[in-house]
Amino acid sequence: MAFGEPQILSEKGTQQGDPLGHLEFYEAVHPLLTGLELDVKLGFMDDLTVSGDLHTVEKDVTAIMDAVETGLHLNQAKCKIIMDDFSLISTSPIFSKFIRVEKDDMILL
Repeated sequence: MAFGEPQILSEKGTQQGDPLGHLEFYEAVHPLLTGLELDVKLGFMDDLTVSGDLHTVEKDVTAIMDAVETGLHLNQAKCKIIMDDFSLISTSPIFSKFIRVEKDDMILL
């Protein structure tokens, strides 16, 4: 060993604070985003924002949830759905765990 006895083993993936972590995230999520049907699909840091008609949003959110090959997992308990009328999603299992935000209370960074 050129640097002495102690060994520091590498771990798989990025670690917290890694300046290249977000680049790795985007490398994984970019093909997924470009394959979505929605016209509005934004990614910033580790957040995704999609917007459109309810049917297409539901279809694309399902595609995101099914994209296990990316190694990413959608944390539904942290996801937000912004609408005027939540009765439109009352029977949708896709949005059942999403946080509901009134359109007037929306803040998009």
